[in-house]
Amino acid sequence: MKLALAAGVIAIVLAIAIGPLFIAFFRRRAFGQQIREEGPAGHIIKQGTPTMGGVFLLACALVAFLPLSKYTTPALTVAGVMLACAGIGFIDDYMKLVHKRSLGLSGRWKMLLPLGVTAVLAYVADRQGLSTDVYLPLIDYVHLAGLTVAEAQALIEKRLSDGGFVKNPHVTLNVDQSVSQGASLLGEVARPGVYPIIGEPRLLDVISAAGGFTASAGQSITVTHRNQSDKPVTVPLNRKLTDNPASNIAVSPGDTILVHKADLVYVVGEVGRPSGFLMNSDNLTVLKAIALAGGTTRLAKMNGVRILRKGPNGMTETPIELKKMLQAKVPDIPLKPDDILFVPSSMSKVVMTRSVDLALQAASAASIVAIQ
Repeated sequence: MKLALAAGVIAIVLAIAIGPLFIAFFRRRAFGQQIREEGPAGHIIKQGTPTMGGVFLLACALVAFLPLSKYTTPALTVAGVMLACAGIGFIDDYMKLVHKRSLGLSGRWKMLLPLGVTAVLAYVADRQGLSTDVYLPLIDYVHLAGLTVAEAQALIEKRLSDGGFVKNPHVTLNVDQSVSQGASLLGEVARPGVYPIIGEPRLLDVISAAGGFTASAGQSITVTHRNQSDKPVTVPLNRKLTDNPASNIAVSPGDTILVHKADLVYVVGEVGRPSGFLMNSDNLTVLKAIALAGGTTRLAKMNGVRILRKGPNGMTETPIELKKMLQAKVPDIPLKPDDILFVPSSMSKVVMTRSVDLALQAASAASIVAIQ
């Protein structure tokens, strides 16, 4: 309030002191208002009145306001809006002077141009914020955009201490009112969408509000912060929070959270429970997958087991000596995402000739089992 009053007083003094010189200059240049002939006769006396006085008044206001505001972001934004609106008025008056008639901009342009200025202001306000610089005694303006309450308190304490104003300062901020902004939650959650961020919620708070994970959710979550969109953060998240509490990071308005789908490995053929298994870790091997599928049946051909893997050049087959692997004569083999572990039957050669087709069909129809 004091800043506005001081700027207003200075602007008035400048206008009174320089105004007569400005009016005399415009009279010499014949920059005067044009009056429509079909108008009331009483308006004729206004012919030649100096126009474009808004340019002079705006200059006085800016000269008084900007130095006192110390050219902060909100002040420059307000000045920019004032200049944009003044520019519209200047064009209107200039067209009247050039054409020597009272018609300037058309009604359409007088409506569209201010709307354009409003749209730009709304964009700047959304991207930069108009109230994120807080003025505090002694330490001047403090930029608090993107900070949590704890971070803002620490910043103010540091400014007070570094400036030598207070020894061992302790600052407490209370949020009286919070603008409801949301974080986007995508991927493998029950109800994806935009959720309001109130207070200082953690990652699992937002996921819980969305109904939790789906059955196919993995343990990899990507969080993209609004002010660091080029540096997404990958969070390894366990289903049990106590295993890795540090992964339950804070979420801010404007963040985007993506819960990735877990990778799958299919075990089909002559096993107890042909299924697709979610790989929540990188250590799923052939023997572990066979065990999860309930082991092999009595009809399984132990030396005919294959891994079907899709690569850049198409589907490839890798033979597995499962019998020797169970006897610990050959090492266990790790599986990769989307592998199909096929255990064929030894009942007939016809089944063997169609084994690849059968494996692909079985994988598409397999149930999905999560590995906890």
